[in-house]
Amino acid sequence: MNTYCVAIITRNRDDLISRCLNHIYKQSVLPDQVIVVDDSKNNKTQKIIKEEFNSVDYFHVNFNLGDLPKMRNYAINKCNTDIIAFIDDDGFADFKWLENIKKTFESDNSIPAVGGRIIQGNESKYDPINPNCGLYNFYRWSYGSSNITHHDNINVKQFQGTNMNFKMSVLNEIGNYDELLCHGYASFEDTEICLRIYNKYGNLVFCPSAIVTHGLAPREKGFPRNMSSPKFVLSYARNGTYTLLKNYYRNINAVFCLFFLVPIVNFKRIFIDYNNKINFFNFFQIKRYLIFFNFILGLYLGTSLFLFNRKN
Repeated sequence: MNTYCVAIITRNRDDLISRCLNHIYKQSVLPDQVIVVDDSKNNKTQKIIKEEFNSVDYFHVNFNLGDLPKMRNYAINKCNTDIIAFIDDDGFADFKWLENIKKTFESDNSIPAVGGRIIQGNESKYDPINPNCGLYNFYRWSYGSSNITHHDNINVKQFQGTNMNFKMSVLNEIGNYDELLCHGYASFEDTEICLRIYNKYGNLVFCPSAIVTHGLAPREKGFPRNMSSPKFVLSYARNGTYTLLKNYYRNINAVFCLFFLVPIVNFKRIFIDYNNKINFFNFFQIKRYLIFFNFILGLYLGTSLFLFNRKN
């Protein structure tokens, strides 16, 4: 029977960590290990854990804002169990979250990874097989996240980082999170590792009954996380390009989409679309040119990153 570790990555969110851990320790099936990797710039989180959750394996680190893959790898290196389950510090696990993850893994020993449903935003029109989110429309990646259209487990190609769970033996074989994605908000760090697992082991399993409510806590100031920010667009395009080329550079259709269709669609999105209406006034807004320039620059940087680090 597998053993389970819950790993929480946190940074300056002492107001949320107690609630997150309370949900973990009220699970119908308790984990064998709980790890908190804390990159806070004060000792508030450390104090809370010491006073309220002294059984937690707590580690304070000193990383940068975009170093999420490094922090996840730190947790993996401290894990002493068969399965590591990642949940965000603003994620609140349902009472049977870990129990349902455990049932899914034990239903088939060949399953390399399990993801679960994330309740956030407007789920009413969500379909994980054909999601309306960026690159997934082009590459037909089945994407497990806020699924409400399926009640049974389904096979997907990736999960969202707020609720993803891996066999340690799989990570030991394919490698941990790619630390070259430590840029900006580390976009695509969850996508990249899932695609790498999928390409080697086949479908990952999405379990809709393994539910986490994502609190969507405010992002740290200094780096907006939306497509209207030139800074974020640069990081998003860089990491997305690198992720795709690393895992699909032999796929002609994927490469064609990346370098031809994706720029066209983003040009349309940045300059023309406005609430699904054509708005030519956007052509006179200088910021939109900067956003599109950063998008193209990100394609170049991601391609260069892939070529420089490619392993034959």
